[in-house]
Amino acid sequence: MSGARVILICCEGKETEPQYFEAIKNQYRISQGLAEVKIVGDLGQHEKLIDQSIAHRNELARQRNLDLDDIEVWAVCDKDSMSNTYEDLLAYATKFGVNLAFCNPAFEIYLLQHFGYSASNATGRVLEALLTKKIGKVYDKTDISWFAEMIYQKPKSLEGVIAQCNNLSDPSATPLITVHLLVRRLLEAAPKT
Repeated sequence: MSGARVILICCEGKETEPQYFEAIKNQYRISQGLAEVKIVGDLGQHEKLIDQSIAHRNELARQRNLDLDDIEVWAVCDKDSMSNTYEDLLAYATKFGVNLAFCNPAFEIYLLQHFGYSASNATGRVLEALLTKKIGKVYDKTDISWFAEMIYQKPKSLEGVIAQCNNLSDPSATPLITVHLLVRRLLEAAPKT
């Protein structure tokens, strides 16, 4: 994976997840480092997301005349109404060479980690209310500019988030977060200053 020329991030979400990863890509100038980062959103959930990720990887390889191994693929999703288990989804993704950046119950539980939040089984509106309180304005899935400002002000803060999420990566527990693995990978690909 470390030799990938492109890191392709395929998100189920249309707004929040793509904006989050764009902010990281821009703040840490990742496409100027070891690999280009390409982000695609609104690709559906779970197995459909994995299938769409594979299709995007194959098309990107064809367009740029790259080997499939030149493209590191990550699928970003949360539990939502998933009918199978995390282990089943992870096995499906792994079978096709797709890395899984997952959140249970929702991506918002991962966003709360940026404020040192601990484990919770909360979902939906409860998580949004917690984020509203933490960011000091109404949380809006379509605008996470507060996050871009946060990492601009404290660029090393993601290291703490990654460390905290290491404690939340047990597949048998809720919350379950593996998004930090993708964030760690992006920071590894950033140019060294």
